[in-house]
Amino acid sequence: MPGDAIKVAVRVRPFNKREKKRNAHLAITMDAESGLVHAKGKVPGGDAYDKKYHFDNAFWSHDGFGTPKFVTQTNLFTTIGESLLKDAWEGYNVCLFAYGQSGAGKSFSMTGAKGMEDGDGIVPRICDGLLRKIAAEPKKEGFEIKLEVSMLEIYIDDLVDLLVAKDKQPKGGIKTYYREVKRGVKVTEIIPLTRVQVKSVEEMEHFLAIGQGNQTIGETGLNAVSSRAHTIFELRITKTVIDKKAGKKETCYNTVRLVDLAGSERLEKTRESK
Repeated sequence: MPGDAIKVAVRVRPFNKREKKRNAHLAITMDAESGLVHAKGKVPGGDAYDKKYHFDNAFWSHDGFGTPKFVTQTNLFTTIGESLLKDAWEGYNVCLFAYGQSGAGKSFSMTGAKGMEDGDGIVPRICDGLLRKIAAEPKKEGFEIKLEVSMLEIYIDDLVDLLVAKDKQPKGGIKTYYREVKRGVKVTEIIPLTRVQVKSVEEMEHFLAIGQGNQTIGETGLNAVSSRAHTIFELRITKTVIDKKAGKKETCYNTVRLVDLAGSERLEKTRESK
């Protein structure tokens, strides 16, 4: 896989209503070319701070909408998502984590805002890209390729299949176990976990909406509608070669895991009990 195996990026969003009401002060400056982020200011009633951080990518989405410095959803996908899409199509397993406190804009970057101009996040864009590549693949006898989606939630110590209604969840929840695929090589399986084949972005968005509707959410001191769990949206690409004469069938698959982590803030800031 070309380039670095792990890259870390940061994105700064606009002030929200809560921050505007409190007359929040912008303490961040950013150099997109170098990836340098400079945080300078003073904690109310506390100490002054002056810190610098370097990232592989630094995305400015705080202000200046419509100007070259403002990073749109399309810009974000071009820089991060297209390389993930390319690697996934070439057969690599890829993963993207969205990390930050509640209300930082993780879910907006990952899934986007339906109905908003240029609102699609990385998840629907990668799905669309994979479906386009599948559609463009020359038709060959004995060769099949399909795309499946699943959606898993990790809440406290529980695993929840988000594509299954809450009142139909398996008794005792879903479990993990290790399966040896060959000597010395084990994989982790999650059983039972719903996987459904999708053939269009509309189908993917349908299942994404079902999963989001089953998420564990609640109001916190930082966000009125906050996911209180880690959410893993997985795209599985399965390629099958069938040799009818030899009576053989070979299947291989790779996955794209897009992980929207729960808020990273300290518990006392959320005013949550758990």
